Amino acid sequence: MYTPIFNSKRLALSLLFFAIFQMASPNSIPEIVVKTKVEDVTVFLENAQITRRKWIDVPAGTRAFNFTGLSPFIQAKSVQVKLKGNVTLLAVNHQQDYLDPLKKSDALLVLEMQLKAISAKIDLLKTRKEIIAEEITFLNANRDIGGNEAISVTTLKEATNFYSEQLSKLKIKLLGLEEQHLNALTEQEEIENQINAMAGSKEMAKGEVIVKVKADKPARIQVELTYVVGNAGWLPFYDIRAERIDNPLLLGYKAKVRQDTKVDWDNVKIRLSTADPTASGVSPELIPYLLDYTRVPPSYTRNVDQVSGVVLDQDNLPLPGANVVVQGTTIGTQTDFDGRYNLTVPKTGGSLVFSYIGQKTLVRNISGRNMNVRMEEEAEA
Repeated sequence: MYTPIFNSKRLALSLLFFAIFQMASPNSIPEIVVKTKVEDVTVFLENAQITRRKWIDVPAGTRAFNFTGLSPFIQAKSVQVKLKGNVTLLAVNHQQDYLDPLKKSDALLVLEMQLKAISAKIDLLKTRKEIIAEEITFLNANRDIGGNEAISVTTLKEATNFYSEQLSKLKIKLLGLEEQHLNALTEQEEIENQINAMAGSKEMAKGEVIVKVKADKPARIQVELTYVVGNAGWLPFYDIRAERIDNPLLLGYKAKVRQDTKVDWDNVKIRLSTADPTASGVSPELIPYLLDYTRVPPSYTRNVDQVSGVVLDQDNLPLPGANVVVQGTTIGTQTDFDGRYNLTVPKTGGSLVFSYIGQKTLVRNISGRNMNVRMEEEAEA
């Protein structure tokens, strides 16, 4: 998976366009932040459909409601909004907020606290080991007794016993600390691996859906937001049991559900489905087949009806938010957090147009189901 890195030039350019847009739109539409919870989930073999609902009080006029705290893996073209109430839906826009990353889950916070505690324990064990090593060094440096003077056998025996006893205690204590240190390092590695598995190697930008509505008078409406997210799915498996040899086998059908959408599903209704939400909805073009021994049967399979790929910049870094449009149409999409896109192509589509602020616009003929492009920086821009 690609990790997006924004250079200073691109960031400055984006901030400049944002500032110009704000100055040019002094009467911008008021934006209201809306917090929602996941209520229904339909889990497909790959991906899942999320449903959120919220009752909102809408004042008279035009307002934009920002549904925040969503998954960063939302498929933009799958976003749907249903309204119940006397208002008019003007626009729906999906975007990602890179300035306000998703909050860490409670489980991740607990693991980070455990990691901090085990790190402090490791530092303490290192210090205790160093102290014992200094004591052993000091004991070895002072084991010579008497100097040039003659000493009695009793004194020598007492000194030898003292040295042996103290050295044995220190060695045994050091061995115990070594074992504790090794166990603590193992525990630290396990916690770090678990944190990496839960959080990933990069900080995710949360998804947002902005819904713009217009009300002639104050109203209370219900907004139902549905969308498809990645990093989720389920796998069927069977549980076979036999109580006795002469009894029939008991066959149980179960499902293993997985999700790493960076948003918790707490007390939600889950449905399992074998459908494919990414399947193309383009119907095949039926070709008449005239019975004749010399004719070859027609093929009803389109060569390309769906195109996907990655859009990169001149430094081979992914471009999130780049526009990908079928040339000559209004059919298009935007690249996601990792610069990836997926677009259903109509039968008349022949080329794709790739555009991004500060980059040269590219036009590429549709040559296959997978098209990766690298854009070049526009020097004048």
